Amino acid sequence: MLAFRLDLSKARQSKTISLVLVIPLFVPSIGLAGWMFHTLYPAPC
Repeated sequence: MLAFRLDLSKARQSKTISLVLVIPLFVPSIGLAGWMFHTLYPAPC
């Protein structure tokens, strides 16, 4: 987590908390986007 410069100092506490809460949302959003584009057009018969 040092790449994101996360620490628990008062100045960066809100940035750390928001980043920790946002990162897990990327996995479902990528999966959902893939599913939506996959079902966008019906499969040819």
